[in-house]
Amino acid sequence: MPETINLSLSAPRAGEEVVAAVYELTGQRPKSKKERYIFVHATEDPGVVVGCVAVKKLNWAMSEIRHLYVQEAFRTRGIGRKLIQEALAHVQTPMACSTVDLRNQASLKAFYAHLFIPRELFPNYTTGHTVQLLIKVMPPPRRATTLQ
Repeated sequence: MPETINLSLSAPRAGEEVVAAVYELTGQRPKSKKERYIFVHATEDPGVVVGCVAVKKLNWAMSEIRHLYVQEAFRTRGIGRKLIQEALAHVQTPMACSTVDLRNQASLKAFYAHLFIPRELFPNYTTGHTVQLLIKVMPPPRRATTLQ
């Protein structure tokens, strides 16, 4: 059983420092400085970034949850699921989607836990790996009720 760790989530943010932080964490550069990332930090040491996720609005109907990543030393603690939950809280479209490498069963399970539905399999032409497209229909926004 992994040791317990206290975590804090950052508000979504974008910019050059975010690009640098994502690159340091994942080894991959985001394609845009405008992508908004949510980071998870170890509260005992706020300088330690444990994981990240991005939410990108694609159009009026769909947002994409991208770049879900948790440092290997912190995996199997539910951090990925927490990041997905936080990302979903920032989705402002009727649907959300994500693509996951089919070999990454931990990520697939985390998305399934949030009721994402597997749709299509297709090749990633850059890596040659098979990718699963996942879709989630978001619940309608809560409307204020009036008392009568």
